[in-house]
Amino acid sequence: MGEDASPFNEKLDDAMSFLTNFFALRGISLGDRRTTLELGLKRAYKGKGITDDITTHSNSSPTIRDMMDVFEDMIDDPEEFVVRSDEEAGKIKEDATWLLDQLRPFEDDGRHGNLGQESDFDIRDEKVIYLDLAQQEGSVDSSTALTMQLLISLVYERAKVSDKEVVFYIDEARYIMQDAASLAFLETVFRHHRHHDLSIRLVTQTVDEFFEHAESEAILDQCAVKQFHRLDGMDEEWADEFGLNYAQMRFVQDAVPGNEDAGFSEALVGVDGEWRGLKVQAMSKEKQVIDFEPTEQRRTSLPGTGEDAVDTDIQAFQDDLEARATDTEETALEQLPAEPDGGSEESDTNA
Repeated sequence: MGEDASPFNEKLDDAMSFLTNFFALRGISLGDRRTTLELGLKRAYKGKGITDDITTHSNSSPTIRDMMDVFEDMIDDPEEFVVRSDEEAGKIKEDATWLLDQLRPFEDDGRHGNLGQESDFDIRDEKVIYLDLAQQEGSVDSSTALTMQLLISLVYERAKVSDKEVVFYIDEARYIMQDAASLAFLETVFRHHRHHDLSIRLVTQTVDEFFEHAESEAILDQCAVKQFHRLDGMDEEWADEFGLNYAQMRFVQDAVPGNEDAGFSEALVGVDGEWRGLKVQAMSKEKQVIDFEPTEQRRTSLPGTGEDAVDTDIQAFQDDLEARATDTEETALEQLPAEPDGGSEESDTNA
């Protein structure tokens, strides 16, 4: 990190983005109460002993209910939170009362009660994770939108500390593009994800959502690779936005969609503005997974299942590598020069 980097401030911005999104989804403007909200957030972290000092970042993070405890303290003793003028006390008490009422849904019996407490969700020791938010009737309510933002944040934070390369697919990406309040945080994630070996893939059936807000356009600009399967809505307007010529636009409009009869689908892939058409086919083992019928087949019939399962192709490749390594070592030993017998030693400077 650079000397001016502050993971603590980044986390505060992340938390404020979530809270701002919560109020925006309810159609409520924070106005000048934002200052009091930020103060309550910082005090909640301070209460957990978390500061700019990185050694404190392993402490448990505060929950929204911890923030509500801070607002309760502000109401009981606003003078403790005054910076300069005693007249601040009245506003602090008024703001804290309002915020406490607005955050009521995060109480134990509230609509967002599950988001107001410490999470039981842990992805640290998992290789593959599937998160299903179960959108109903093609819409996303406030609970789903807030949970979506938290999950993206959780995956991002996990990727930052993992020594592995992480691939993060977000299906139905148009839902996360709807709210400008959450896009600011998402844009930050897209700007920095490459530094943490994180690859984010957005999957969607439409493209107009990428042009509804400045933040979503910035996110699109961060996507170095773009892939179009058949898209009836690809017209001259969208083709111009993506830099496609007429032939490329027609290719997307007429691309073969994936179906069992054809056995493949077509796609137009662009890497940094260079476009190529390609044919997409499932490999034999991928097809086994796609065609798997859980009511008729056993899970153990899938490739790679079972504790002792070994992919035969991978095993053969590993054996070949080991054999080549052994041959190389034996050849190197045969080519070693004989031990000097005490005579004069000469060096070859061209070696």
